[in-house]
Amino acid sequence: MRDSVLCPFAKMNSFDSSPILSTYFFRIRKFLFCSNFFGINCRLCLNTTSSHVFYAATSSSTSNEVGRIAGTGDFISPGTIYGRLPGGALYSAAAATFTPSTIAFTKIPISTISSSLNQFTMPLINKLQYSGTTSSPIVVNVTINATISTSSALSTIMGIAIAQNGTAISYTPMFVTSTIAGNYYFISANAFISMSMNDYIEAFATSTNTSTMTVQSLTMSVAAV
Repeated sequence: MRDSVLCPFAKMNSFDSSPILSTYFFRIRKFLFCSNFFGINCRLCLNTTSSHVFYAATSSSTSNEVGRIAGTGDFISPGTIYGRLPGGALYSAAAATFTPSTIAFTKIPISTISSSLNQFTMPLINKLQYSGTTSSPIVVNVTINATISTSSALSTIMGIAIAQNGTAISYTPMFVTSTIAGNYYFISANAFISMSMNDYIEAFATSTNTSTMTVQSLTMSVAAV
């Protein structure tokens, strides 16, 4: 059996080692079986040391490599791979003033608007829920712009954290100390997590005193990697 077999888009019912006259075809190295279905559908037998290479025709007898599947399952392309990965964002619709807990992180009750969600939904304010059917590694970024009421602003520590399924992720808390009454401070937190279907994330906050906190703005973004 030859190391390479040409598989045209339309003719899938036989092995064909002669030049292909159609404009497009795949050539599959170490090819074992090509099934007769509409369009391209080739069954390959992989092992961990071989690669199966896909080609696009440049003429009836020449072609360029467009990608390969390694025996490890990795897909490698010399070009750019386009596709829609899970991701999206939410941002605040208006400022929110509330009294945060001084002993724990609690959810920031701020009205939010979703943007460009793919395999995520926003079922409630300040909440992004994963709707994908396959678990995925997700990068999360949260930034707020906030202040503490002027009556007790000096030396007050404000903090935010990213929460997954209602619990603050242990390594995400970030803090800032208010040193000028009435000043707004930016606080950002990041996380790299695995999310399964219906898992959700929220932005939490805390403070070292019982004064009210005003969050002027909040953004949260998620992206699969």
